[in-house]
Amino acid sequence: MISTINICGNEYQYSTSFGFMLKYKSQFKEDVAGIIIYAVSASQTDETGLAAIAKIGFVNIARIAWSCIAVCDKTIEPFDKWIEKFDEFPVLQVATEMLPNIFSSLSSKKK
Repeated sequence: MISTINICGNEYQYSTSFGFMLKYKSQFKEDVAGIIIYAVSASQTDETGLAAIAKIGFVNIARIAWSCIAVCDKTIEPFDKWIEKFDEFPVLQVATEMLPNIFSSLSSKKK
């Protein structure tokens, strides 16, 4: 699924397709699946979603956001350069907008 998110006044298209997981692994040399599965299990018992965000960690949320955006924007700067552009990075906003789309994209759909 391709969506748009506004981060600090900048509009970014992002994809929650499986491709973001490959991008994450390629860039950060680790599999994001464990992080996502952990977050999904936390979100099942947490109405606010804050436990899932805390379990993922702020840096991983920023990395996930970058990876989802990088699938759509082939000209995006490397993660460290991209994240340094922000005076503030709204981790909670990014997580609450992107994580439900990621969870939805990765869940199985019955026909």
